[in-house]
Amino acid sequence: MNQKALDENEILEILELAKVAEQKMKEASEIATGMSEKCQSWYEAMRSVKTK
Repeated sequence: MNQKALDENEILEILELAKVAEQKMKEASEIATGMSEKCQSWYEAMRSVKTK
């Protein structure tokens, strides 16, 4: 397979896309963490009700 070398603009564009993707993944991770914490609190609340 014959591959051409990337020029500086292509590399910068790829870097920018990677930065955007990283930010979106951080946001998704924060949302998932919040959902997990909420579910954990519901679980603990239900568990305490069952033990009473």
